[in-house]
Amino acid sequence: HLGEAFSGLVLGSCSYGFNQMYKRVFVHLREEVADVLGLRDPEQTLAARRPDLCHEAELADFDAERYLGDEFYAHEDPLFTEAQAFRPAWAEKDASDTFTL
Repeated sequence: HLGEAFSGLVLGSCSYGFNQMYKRVFVHLREEVADVLGLRDPEQTLAARRPDLCHEAELADFDAERYLGDEFYAHEDPLFTEAQAFRPAWAEKDASDTFTL
């Protein structure tokens, strides 16, 4: 395939977003949105490589002790128990009720 032949080629910067229409959006926002993006350099990261990098970051950030703590000791956490008990107003509505704006 022709696309595979050029998959490693980087010309300036990579595009992203709907229909690959955007470039250089994050250049000046790198420090402000680094945690949100999850990519060190989105302008130079090929689209084909992004899922692998995200998966690698997830594996690196995974904390087994934290996961097990949440699993077995969540009932001791007041914020967790409060969140579990919370029921939003829309969940309390009867299925036959209709919402009005």
